[in-house]
Amino acid sequence: MIKLSRSKASWLLLASATTLLAGCGKGSAPPPKANTEQVVFVTSEDCAATKKLEIADCNLVLDMVLKEHLAKAPKYKLLTSCEKAEGASRCEKADETTYRPRLIASAVIVADVQMALKKKKPVPVTPLYATMGGEPGFRTLAKSMLKGDDETIVFTERAVAVYTPFVKVKGKKKV
Repeated sequence: MIKLSRSKASWLLLASATTLLAGCGKGSAPPPKANTEQVVFVTSEDCAATKKLEIADCNLVLDMVLKEHLAKAPKYKLLTSCEKAEGASRCEKADETTYRPRLIASAVIVADVQMALKKKKPVPVTPLYATMGGEPGFRTLAKSMLKGDDETIVFTERAVAVYTPFVKVKGKKKV
């Protein structure tokens, strides 16, 4: 058995460990991060202009947003009831006897759309409506807010133009 001094043994152990670890992670690049950006848009062209999704995917997303809106938006028997709940100029006729909040934009998380399309599953989408209190941005059916000044969300120019008329200005709402 070879006897090494404590310092030589430590040095040898350190050199061996360094050599073993030197190759870790060098052979491959880290996996690409999923695009978790949330994008808010109004039309397919608007969506595609972000260069986050292809036009065909944008068309599919908008179809799904419309289906979600038609299936889940609340309905009111009277326009006055709808406007009381949703706000003035925020309702549309749903059918001959009911009204619902007007769909004004759509939101998706890019990675969720890409994953769903890849796996041939339904695309998770979010119909968006005017805010209730006149804040810049949009609200979901669940009443959560996508604020216009949230830098983690990509708002297209058209989306900003759509919510702007509903923003409260100096104590009054523009509508």
